[in-house]
Amino acid sequence: MEAKLKAMKVADLKAVLQQANVAFDSKLTKPALIKKIMETPEASSIVSTDGNGADDDLPDLPPKYV
Repeated sequence: MEAKLKAMKVADLKAVLQQANVAFDSKLTKPALIKKIMETPEASSIVSTDGNGADDDLPDLPPKYV
């Protein structure tokens, strides 16, 4: 999962945290955002599933990305 997160843009990482309702400092660096996602079960599950319980290695992004 870490490689997938590293390939994502900072805005997309922030979107994952927002979708998971995880509070974070808007000035976090990309490595800090990745660490926060990996340490938060709600955010990790968003990245590892498509919202339907199927693991397709794509993040479940907000509607503007779909």
